[in-house]
Amino acid sequence: MKKLLFLALTLCTAAQAQNVTDITDQYLQNPSFELDDITVLAADATRGAYTAPTVVGWSLTGSYGVSDIMTEAATATDNNFGRPGQPSDGLQMYYLRNAWTTSTAQLQQTVTLPAGQYRLTLDNKCVTTSSHAALLTAAGEQTSLPFHAALPSAWTTSQVEFRLNRETAVTLGLT
Repeated sequence: MKKLLFLALTLCTAAQAQNVTDITDQYLQNPSFELDDITVLAADATRGAYTAPTVVGWSLTGSYGVSDIMTEAATATDNNFGRPGQPSDGLQMYYLRNAWTTSTAQLQQTVTLPAGQYRLTLDNKCVTTSSHAALLTAAGEQTSLPFHAALPSAWTTSQVEFRLNRETAVTLGLT
């Protein structure tokens, strides 16, 4: 079973390690899933979450078992994920689970960015069998998310860096 819990995606300029500017709000839509209004989503009583067949600002495609928006309080009780601390701009997380099947889910959005050096980060907890994989992708670059046989106690921050030589429409997200 593959379980992925995402706290937030953050996009930064990364021209130099000591000169990083967070530009998330300027370019990404719904980076920590706060625009998904849980008052209009169906309750997923199994995990105290809200079923999200779509995610605001994101394209969700492929096959998967569970697509939920979870609140900060729900992560403390579902599968012992534990409290995530304070998300970047609210108290909601995105939960994707393939429910014991092969998943081909993709959660992506396309943004137009000016020329520059960028870093896309994602806070996550991933639990699975060894046969599963997920990638954080942006502009043709990618990094594998770390999967664990047992739930890790701490959140992991995964990142991918990419450079654009001119203004470019970039697809980023998870595959």
